[in-house]
Amino acid sequence: MQSKVHQVPVEGMVARVLGSRPDVVVTYTDRRGHEWMLVVELKSINGRPEIATLVVHSAHTKAAVNRRLLRELPLGQLFGEAVAAEAKLLNQRISGKKRSTAHRGRRHTDDELRAVVHLYMDAQRGRRPVQATVAKALGISVAAANRRIIAARRRGLFPDISIKISNQQRKKQSLNDKEV
Repeated sequence: MQSKVHQVPVEGMVARVLGSRPDVVVTYTDRRGHEWMLVVELKSINGRPEIATLVVHSAHTKAAVNRRLLRELPLGQLFGEAVAAEAKLLNQRISGKKRSTAHRGRRHTDDELRAVVHLYMDAQRGRRPVQATVAKALGISVAAANRRIIAARRRGLFPDISIKISNQQRKKQSLNDKEV
């Protein structure tokens, strides 16, 4: 068994299957000498990064994916380090942002809400539940995290929110134009 971890862009069918950029790409040579490209997408399942998508692509047109190959694949050996590194990275991001955040009705500053946006985006990239992740990182309830996310959206601190607001405004304007 030979394997190599690649950090190369994957195009074509693999990119279409995943719908996003893969987390890990590995080449694997089986017992018969056939070379395979294994592409993995990691997602947070019960708070831990796990393999959620596995794409097996033959480098040779004569080899077919079969039960023998799937049983032979040493997924733990091939992807264990990547899963562990992803878990460590996500925990560092989240634990590094913990702090006391009691507000008791005081208005949130833009810096505080930007921190919420960064936590939200990190959680989304890590495929973790965003509200629970923001809540855990800030030491607040999920409901309080949700209120902060809403406040950040209202202030336009999320990258894509300005487009959604402008589309809503256009719809309102077109309805007002029709009424007049």
